[in-house]
Amino acid sequence: MASNYIPTSEQGLTALVCLAFHFSCFFIAKTFIPFFGKDRRNLSWVLTLVNAIVISIGGFYALTLHTRTIVSSQIPYESYSSSPGSGFYRYDIAYTPTNLQKLPIAGALEGLDYVTLDPSLMELHSEAQDQVSLTRARAAFYREYDRARSAMPWYHRVIFFDTRFQPADSPTGQFLVTFLAMYLITDLLCGIRYYKEKISFLAGWVHHINYIAISYYACVVGKESHSIACVLVIEVPTVVIGLGFLNKRLRNDMLFGATYMILRILFDFALMHDYIFGRPSMGLSSKMIGCYKSLLHVKFFYDWVQQQIRLRKRIPTIPGHCSAKDAKKPLKNETALPQSATDQEKGSLPVSLRARVENSKEPMEGSNIEVDSPCVQAILSTEAFVTATIPRRRVDKQHRRSGSAALARDAENHSAWSPIAVR
Repeated sequence: MASNYIPTSEQGLTALVCLAFHFSCFFIAKTFIPFFGKDRRNLSWVLTLVNAIVISIGGFYALTLHTRTIVSSQIPYESYSSSPGSGFYRYDIAYTPTNLQKLPIAGALEGLDYVTLDPSLMELHSEAQDQVSLTRARAAFYREYDRARSAMPWYHRVIFFDTRFQPADSPTGQFLVTFLAMYLITDLLCGIRYYKEKISFLAGWVHHINYIAISYYACVVGKESHSIACVLVIEVPTVVIGLGFLNKRLRNDMLFGATYMILRILFDFALMHDYIFGRPSMGLSSKMIGCYKSLLHVKFFYDWVQQQIRLRKRIPTIPGHCSAKDAKKPLKNETALPQSATDQEKGSLPVSLRARVENSKEPMEGSNIEVDSPCVQAILSTEAFVTATIPRRRVDKQHRRSGSAALARDAENHSAWSPIAVR
């Protein structure tokens, strides 16, 4: 019984190869690519992106390898696994010959003697016998499949998958799940050394350790690696958000939300529905793990939707005045100082606004937004609230001097966090 919890030598070798691959990718990016090596935030995404790209492509391959849908063609009977729990498997086509070691003689000599055959001939199979057995097994398989398929409701055949003929364990599944587990281990080890602030307790330690345990159970104990591998296609949203984090021009919140909704909500629901109701051979613990994962995805998607709603409501839009879209447009001349502003009035404004807002009713240079409009006043109130709430960094003494050059440098240094300068 204890041997069921010990990985085989093949599984251990696969784990070592995957671990070496992850470490190699990390240190190559850190050493030879300055974009990652000089920024810990970017460095923390190296392993995540590599892992998400590999397992999402591999998960799609595992999903289409044996999973059947309404548009799938018939899969040859011989392609199914011979391991138990794989749905229809081939152990039933083995030909068992009759024991002819002692065969009674029929006819005139009946009852007098027995014919003894050479024991080495008893286990020989003829090619014709194997073909007959295989043909009968294939015919029985397709009859059972057609009967079961016709009994399924039409919506199940259109929406959901047919995973009854999907193997529970496969070499592809073993590799993908092991690759995922080794990424989690590498991310924790490298995170402790190079980006410790990015490894949080819940999203780092708890998440990674739980999925390492799930991967170990799927590969070694439960032998459900292929079932887990088919779910890994849901890592596509991770690729989308990772690329957007590394390059702001590639960021697209709506694309992330769409891929998350399609893959982690709808696709995951369809696949888990068939795992729960269409695979009696799957263990109860595996089904419970799948349900727990699906509930977490729903919770994370709900939080993301609430975040997007808050972001949309941050800058108000007043009819007849500037819109939120216009308010976020950068000014053409950010370094021009208003001629009518006094030194006292300049000092009362935040540094990032001294060179950008005229303290008069004249239009701002390079923009059609009036300073006394309710929209701009709302933005200035937000700026004042942020300035009073968030501790500001000390301004260097040379930036405190009056004059256009010093104020221009202040505006350039602090425009990155100013709400009115959001691009």
